Amino acid sequence: MAQFDKFDVMTTTLGAAVATGQTITFTYPTKSPARAAASYAATGGILVAAQGMEGVFLQQALGFSAVYGASTVVVTYLGLTTLPAGTQVSLQAPTVFYDDITDNSTGTVGRTVAAGAGVTTLSFPVDLTSFTTGALDLVTTYLPGYKFKILDLQYVVGKVGTGAGATQSINAAITGVNVTGGVVNPTLANAATMGAKVAGTAITALNTGSVTDTISIKCAAGGTVFTAGAGVLLMKLQNMDTADAIASVIDSENKANARLRAREIFPGQVAN
Repeated sequence: MAQFDKFDVMTTTLGAAVATGQTITFTYPTKSPARAAASYAATGGILVAAQGMEGVFLQQALGFSAVYGASTVVVTYLGLTTLPAGTQVSLQAPTVFYDDITDNSTGTVGRTVAAGAGVTTLSFPVDLTSFTTGALDLVTTYLPGYKFKILDLQYVVGKVGTGAGATQSINAAITGVNVTGGVVNPTLANAATMGAKVAGTAITALNTGSVTDTISIKCAAGGTVFTAGAGVLLMKLQNMDTADAIASVIDSENKANARLRAREIFPGQVAN
């Protein structure tokens, strides 16, 4: 059985000016199999372009609405700028053979990729009683194995702290260089409640590493010891290889879509 193209392009030249709320009629192309309303995707996906107008119109407010008929598709123009008589207007309609990717991700569809792409949380157990008044490495040269960015550090109390005036200062370093910010300061006061969170200071610089860089977690010298207390240090880490790959795919897809649709609507006028 013959198969439709994924898109059909229909073009008409306006015999009169078209203002907001007025209609434009496009005749289905003469192709095999013959076209009818059922030849086209039931909802969405249509683009309209008018010669001399920047960009394309979408099926939405300030764009247009469309209704498929037996031999034509009627577009109601919703734009604010009147289209002059003599304007060449083209419509690109997806056929029933246009296949979108089936989305079973359970995610919410949007036009923007979340800033949290590639973000995970690492947890490191912390025994506050093991800290002295001297400097100490809690984690030494952990290798993530990918390009990364440290976003946040915080301590969660798992065992209430005790010790007169107890206080310690914890920070992260990348291949021996301290991150700017991200200092977590457990004290007798803020470690007094199970499940309490002790936020680190804002991380502002020196928080990115390459595939070969390592992460260390350090306790600074000069603290006052805890006689009891333990918990978990949480590090929010972004895989920048993943984030960069997503950004590159989106950029390539957007550029490819723009070229493809422009070539479909105005063949021969757009370079590859």
